[in-house]
Amino acid sequence: MKRKILPFINLGLAVVMLFFALPKLGTAVEPIGNAFWIAWTALAGLAIAANGNTLLMSEEKRERLLAIKRHRALRFERKLAAIGVKAATRKKKERVNETA
Repeated sequence: MKRKILPFINLGLAVVMLFFALPKLGTAVEPIGNAFWIAWTALAGLAIAANGNTLLMSEEKRERLLAIKRHRALRFERKLAAIGVKAATRKKKERVNETA
């Protein structure tokens, strides 16, 4: 149930953000103000696109993407473990060299 309601809430908030930004776009005196409103509009558009994609995505695709994320996380953890093992063996070699 939570997966179904949150994208609608986020989509609504992003549309509200867009309604705040569009009337003020191009009316700022300083260029930094215009850059802010352009960035605000881009962020709102990105949020609308992401939440729209979430709402339109099928369950099969969602499960496939979750499996891919799990696989990437597992691969990353294995890489970190390998780096930790390499560091531990390097420290052991340094200790042996220091005592010799």
